[in-house]
Amino acid sequence: MTAGRGPTCGKRARERTTGGRPTAVDALRDAVASGRTAAVAATLHATVTLVVDGGGRVPAPTAPVRGRTAVAAALLDVLPPDARATARVVSVNGAPALVLRRRAGVMAVVVTAVRRRRIATVWVVVNPDKLSRWNRSS
Repeated sequence: MTAGRGPTCGKRARERTTGGRPTAVDALRDAVASGRTAAVAATLHATVTLVVDGGGRVPAPTAPVRGRTAVAAALLDVLPPDARATARVVSVNGAPALVLRRRAGVMAVVVTAVRRRRIATVWVVVNPDKLSRWNRSS
């Protein structure tokens, strides 16, 4: 997975909130790309919760996953490193997020909530029916 930046509005938001420094979402993007559970866990808050929408069509946890280690492992199961994929930091509904693309299609949208510079909540959409809207607009 290669790193990418979101649209200009994402860059401006990052500059306002972090002085241009990498954010927790930048760190999460890089950690997922590394494929290392420990690297992903280091970006997460101790009480992190993960909710994944696979729509029953993509293998995904059906209940929320809680705790740094369990969430890190589940994220790597749902978002395995892929050298052909790119991940861009964007804003989704005002929240820091990642959009993962392979070729021209969006393969996942990862929305986060950050607490004390760590990812506290992660919502991942890998449901192809919901991602079809993202793919129409890309």
